[in-house]
Order: sequence, then C-alpha cells, then structure tokens
Amino acid sequence: MTEHIGQRVAALRRTRRMTQADLAREAHVSLPMVKACERGVRSPGPSTLEAIGSALGVDASRLDPTETRPMADRYEYLPHRLLRRRVRDVASGIEGELMAVINENVSTTPRPHWVELAYVRGPSGREFSTVLSNIESAEFHPNQRT
Repeated sequence: MTEHIGQRVAALRRTRRMTQADLAREAHVSLPMVKACERGVRSPGPSTLEAIGSALGVDASRLDPTETRPMADRYEYLPHRLLRRRVRDVASGIEGELMAVINENVSTTPRPHWVELAYVRGPSGREFSTVLSNIESAEFHPNQRT
C-alpha cells in the first residue's frame, strides 16, 4: 500500500506526543481537517501542509512521500493587501477570509507553469483555492450601495 501524507502527519504527531486536537490548534486548522488528512480522505493544500509542518517542527516537504523537490521550488508566499480580511470569490460568490496568496508551480513537467492562487477559508471552515484575479474585498464600506 502506498504511504500518504496523513500517515506521515500521524506518525510525527505521535512522536511529539500531540493529540489531533493539539495539532489542529497549533497549526490553526480545523480538527476535522487533521482527522481527514490522517485517514487519507483529504489532502491538505500547500498553505495547510506548511502550517501542519510548522506545528510539527518539520519542513512541509517531509510530509509528502511523493515529493522530491523542496517546497520552495513549487511555491512562494506573496504579500497581499487583503490577507486576513473578508473576501469574495467572484466565480462562486463564496465569501471567507483570505488565508494566503501563493505563486504556485502547478506544472507536472520539468517546464514550470506559475499561477497566483488565493486560499480562502469559507464559512464552513474549509479552505478552498481560486485564481487570485477572482478575489475581491467583501468588506462593507460606508460609501457602498447595498
């Protein structure tokens, strides 16, 4: 059977004598996300994987058994004026908090293909990604019409 990310997360978590709730709290992710990841039901996105790795004290690339390139070769965090603010994905209409903006190499070939992605935590607590150009502020401003 092929090893998945969650098996590595669970093993490292246990060696550090952490509960799943401890890991979720330290990584600032939901407990259901940690549980689903460890069962292999869900694969965490890059920002979640980075947060889990940080909480476990390891580089996130050590958690992915299929990855041979360092994480820095696949993505980089970008500053953005709407980070940690309420935003709307214009494609789906879903609103949430902008958690990270990442320039990610989405290529599966040696030739890189970089895309700017926004990671948004929606009302359900689940994170989703969309192209950065789909994001707009959802904060109410006094001069806006309702």
